[in-house]
Amino acid sequence: MLPITMAMVTAPSEQSLVQASCQSCHSLKKVYKKMGQNETVWENTLNRMQSKGSGLNTKQNTLLATYLATTDAKTFGLCN
Repeated sequence: MLPITMAMVTAPSEQSLVQASCQSCHSLKKVYKKMGQNETVWENTLNRMQSKGSGLNTKQNTLLATYLATTDAKTFGLCN
């Protein structure tokens, strides 16, 4: 058995974090339709979802707020 090194352990990408945390309550299409809203709107939304049990911590909320505000949903092949 090979030892696991820190280089082998990577944090989930923002996209996979959205999929893992948001999709348990929302369709991804709903989330992606709102991508591009400003970061403050996303921070408020994610903080509200955190209070409802999203399982995200404050650092993850900040990371996802930036990601969702600056990423185009077309990147994922989702339109309208």
